[in-house]
Amino acid sequence: MPARSIERLILFVLLLLLARHVWVVAYIHPYLDDFAYAGAGRISGLLERWLHEYQHWNGRWASNILVLRGPLVQGLEHGLLLYRMVPVLLLLLTMMCAWMLVRGLLGQWLGTWRTWIAAAVFLALYLHLMPHAGEGFYWYTGAISYQLPSALLLFHLYGLVQLWRNGPNAVTIALLVLLMAWVAGSTEVHMVLLIIVQALALFFRWRTQGRVGSVWWALLAWALILGLVMLLAPGNAVRGALFPARHDIVQTSIYSLLQTGRFTLSWLLSPALLLLSWLFLGYWSGRRKVAPVASDLGLSPLQALVLPFLLVFITMVPPYWSSGMLGQHRTVNVALFVFLPSWFLALAVWQEQVLALRGWAVASWLGRGKPWVWSALLLCLLLLRQDGKVTRELLDGTLRRYDAQIMTRYDLIRDAVAEGAVELEVPAVVDPPASLGILEPGADPDRHWNRSMAGYFGRDDLRLMVVPAERADTTEATVPE
Repeated sequence: MPARSIERLILFVLLLLLARHVWVVAYIHPYLDDFAYAGAGRISGLLERWLHEYQHWNGRWASNILVLRGPLVQGLEHGLLLYRMVPVLLLLLTMMCAWMLVRGLLGQWLGTWRTWIAAAVFLALYLHLMPHAGEGFYWYTGAISYQLPSALLLFHLYGLVQLWRNGPNAVTIALLVLLMAWVAGSTEVHMVLLIIVQALALFFRWRTQGRVGSVWWALLAWALILGLVMLLAPGNAVRGALFPARHDIVQTSIYSLLQTGRFTLSWLLSPALLLLSWLFLGYWSGRRKVAPVASDLGLSPLQALVLPFLLVFITMVPPYWSSGMLGQHRTVNVALFVFLPSWFLALAVWQEQVLALRGWAVASWLGRGKPWVWSALLLCLLLLRQDGKVTRELLDGTLRRYDAQIMTRYDLIRDAVAEGAVELEVPAVVDPPASLGILEPGADPDRHWNRSMAGYFGRDDLRLMVVPAERADTTEATVPE
């Protein structure tokens, strides 16, 4: 089969694998803070509530805008469809931003088809290794706050590549300034990463050019200013008071290091990442003269190898420093997002400075076995880790049954509200989908999630309890006499 036909077949299969994650979107439902923010957005003006968040909760001036005006503000009847469209748009945006970055860096060497394959395989691998896909794409509040700026960070890198190659111009600089404002204003993690990215860009410029233009210093200064605006938000102190173990440098360092080792080891032992790393080394060692040289950045093999793990460590620091715990896996998703491109940069440097100098031609190792390696990789992306859960639960109806149970729950709450009930027990989900990694509201009606859901349906005083199905009595809600 001609090489071009094989590449088209690989891209087609990759897109089919990614389509499963779009299929999952048909069964997702609002989660945790979605109800709380939507409820707040329905009863208060945007500017009023936005200022309240900055003064009393956090300094996320960018993501809070979309969180407070999410799809659920339109009501569940109309908002649920819009809610389910957001992950689809984020999947497309992430792939498009990855494609632009790959095209900007390697497009002349790869060509059209391989550029699309690189973008698709990046997104597929990210979804495959993601420790919590629900917190990555399917939970609106988490996705808007964490995945959207991650995708835009790739677009920001593309802008830096254009600035590097073509020099400063008004359009590029204006775009970078706006992108930085949104990325830094989304989460504390992205604010820190943005500063690191700008510092690295300045460092690479100095190593390769011997001098640094004023525009690079200005961008770094802008990143630092944005960081200060977030860090000085009055709401940080209010929120921080809930976490007495915060600001412990020893605990932050130790636990960030342990979590870095835990997750990077899990990713590096993944058959999919190992197979893709082998393929990458093969392609990179056989690249044509027009391909860029990773070593031109001025990194030694040791520095290149340390960089992916250092970025993961830096990503782990903000949550431990501010709260004393890692919390949800949204932060780890971001760590994976920056680990993957830096890992392949390290492989490129090692191929150029170590393997090639020793005469180890990785391209010849693959030889005629390259189609088999691709086949094994695609099978991993179908059957293992997060992808295996998605494949199984789409086929055996787990996701469909979950959707039906949650829709029934909504009906029960609506009926209880209409009847003026003061207390309601609804059954917990039976056989919850592992691919979404959902948590449930509990039996305590005073939990934040329980109160937020009851409030969203119009009854702050409804004592909503989610109990095991065999204990739930949903035929009658408790109604005041």
